[in-house]
Amino acid sequence: MLSIIFYATFSSLVILNIMMFITISSKIKFWPPLNSKIKLILNWVPTYIFMGGIVVIGYLDFNTFVIKSAIFQIISLPIILIGLYIGIVGFIFFKTKETLGIDIIKLKTTGIYEISRNPQYTGDILWIFGYMIFCNSVYLYIIGPMAILWFLLAPIAEEPILVNLFGKDFANYKNTTPKFISIQSIKKLFRRK
Repeated sequence: MLSIIFYATFSSLVILNIMMFITISSKIKFWPPLNSKIKLILNWVPTYIFMGGIVVIGYLDFNTFVIKSAIFQIISLPIILIGLYIGIVGFIFFKTKETLGIDIIKLKTTGIYEISRNPQYTGDILWIFGYMIFCNSVYLYIIGPMAILWFLLAPIAEEPILVNLFGKDFANYKNTTPKFISIQSIKKLFRRK
């Protein structure tokens, strides 16, 4: 059972990363799936498989790596929680169609989008990284970096579209807000409160 879930998750991540590299390096664009049901399916079916697969693999393959330490699990919990919080707040702020990459209605620059241009990706990177450490799974140490890679590449594929849609507004936003998160953006968050 574990090996089937691992191979399904691994295959999904390979497919997604290949499509992302093609999107970034050629004129063929798989992401975002603007107004294309085929691209929507090609992107989101493997995404749901790998996101669910990561959670299940962490549970089934818990603590199978060489280094076993409760300290790592304690340290990783805040990383997971912060990642989930950032990702969920980013998701709530966007409309569903925008989150799915189907439609880009308006440039978001307020709320959590003041501290990160990509809070959903930032949150996903953090919770996956924390979950890898928490579960201490051999399989997660293989597929976790592949998932994180996709979240690092996605903004590279999206930004040319945002430049075309929003021009100077996006250029100004890009110059004042980090792609993911920075010390300055965290300070900005606390100054606001």
